[in-house]
Amino acid sequence: MTFVVKVGKVPVYFPALKNLTTFRGFPMLSDMKCKNAKPKKKAYKLTDSHGLFLHVMPGGAKTWRYRYRFKKKPQTLTLGRYPAVSLKEARQKRDDARLLLDKGKDPGLEKKRQEAVAAIEKSFYSIACEWHELKKDQWTPEHAEAVINSLSRDVFPHIGPFDVDDIKPSQVLSVLRSIEKRGALEQARKILQRISSVFRYAIQTGRADYNPAQDMRGALKPRQVKHMPALPEKDLPEFFERLDNAKFLHITTRLCLRFLLFTVCRSGEVRG
Repeated sequence: MTFVVKVGKVPVYFPALKNLTTFRGFPMLSDMKCKNAKPKKKAYKLTDSHGLFLHVMPGGAKTWRYRYRFKKKPQTLTLGRYPAVSLKEARQKRDDARLLLDKGKDPGLEKKRQEAVAAIEKSFYSIACEWHELKKDQWTPEHAEAVINSLSRDVFPHIGPFDVDDIKPSQVLSVLRSIEKRGALEQARKILQRISSVFRYAIQTGRADYNPAQDMRGALKPRQVKHMPALPEKDLPEFFERLDNAKFLHITTRLCLRFLLFTVCRSGEVRG
């Protein structure tokens, strides 16, 4: 902890004495006093020094607050709950606020600004853009553009501004339902995969504890399978002749098609 003495208009900072127990003739707080502070019928405060005090509520909650003036107007800054924030930590927070005042900044506004920045960094939109930036070099430019466009169109308007810790499975399902309503069932599945990937990245980077998209597959509408007509045996000679003459296809593609017909393998096995 530090104390400030102004020499003229110049603030001079020096460490507080460890055994200092009074301030301007009044006793300062100790850990024992804070711990033993009992609730009363009305809220009251225990004063420390330089505007710091412990606010004790009738329900027993104890909160550190710092009273200061900015542009001649009285202000109060909440520094945290006791005992989660100790007396030593509260004094340090108070001193940090005083440094801001000496720089002409309002500690209360600075705290709100920092909280706003932190909230933006934990929004689904911010993390999704960060995830996309990390992954796009692994994709083709066309696919990378398709991914971010799909998120911008179908996801960000619904859950983009929300903190990832506040997004519930029902909100994710609502996003998917809006896509299903226009008949884009396959797109709904792709969007689910991308939302889930963003949440996994948020968990890996310490900004989320749970993936609300992980148990959503059973809730999606079943994919409509369209069976293609089979090629009659009598048409095979003509097919092979046309395949051999299809010079617009690479020789490897034509050979793979022949291999598929002769072995009845899956196309994925042939590609592998």
